[in-house]
Amino acid sequence: MKKVLCLLISLVLFIPVNIYGKNVDLREINLSIDFNDDWYVFTRYNLDGNKDLETLGVTKDYMENFFNENEAYIDASPKELGTDFILRIKSVEDMNNLTNYPDDVVKEVAKEISKLVSSEDYKVYNNGKNKYAIVRYYDETSKYNVLAYYTVVNAQGYTFQMQKQGEFSESEESIMKSIMDSATFNVLDKYKNESEDVQKELDNVGKKDFNIKNILIYVGVGALIGIIATVISTRNNKK
Repeated sequence: MKKVLCLLISLVLFIPVNIYGKNVDLREINLSIDFNDDWYVFTRYNLDGNKDLETLGVTKDYMENFFNENEAYIDASPKELGTDFILRIKSVEDMNNLTNYPDDVVKEVAKEISKLVSSEDYKVYNNGKNKYAIVRYYDETSKYNVLAYYTVVNAQGYTFQMQKQGEFSESEESIMKSIMDSATFNVLDKYKNESEDVQKELDNVGKKDFNIKNILIYVGVGALIGIIATVISTRNNKK
């Protein structure tokens, strides 16, 4: 009996548990992404009658202004911590999907983004579904640390960023990675492949010499003072 019990315990320990139970389906921007149940998650499309707004004492108009002024589509945060997760989207020219490009080109994208924020901490992340240029930096203006995942899908530049005042813990980095691994994009048929001109440039000029300068001005860089984390931090300080 003891052997059977030990076997059952060992099996439970090795079964991967998905703690992200709140699925956010943003069909309007061809994205589905998961968060922990214990998160506040606001989007451009879930503000009507949202009781969490009342809980935080934030108005619908205030959230709408935040999204519109910052080209943001998600503002999310764990309910007990002042860490923000924000998604910004901007249109991109001459690139349909970053996942269509080899890793060395994606790394160059990450490198160029890092230059914009005066950082040398960048890398490529390929989870089998999507490719991301990852950049970590400190934003002098807001005094926030930022961990940003950038990709291009359907000729749209998606900048997902986690930000906080203070250093990121390993747990927070792991949470960010899990959220990003849950992201599923609906790639539209007309954007599945790159244009003939772009493909020729990749084939003829060479992947390492591919001109990526044109997409960088569409990257959302810099920390945003998110609404949720600000409210939570204020409450915690009062306590």
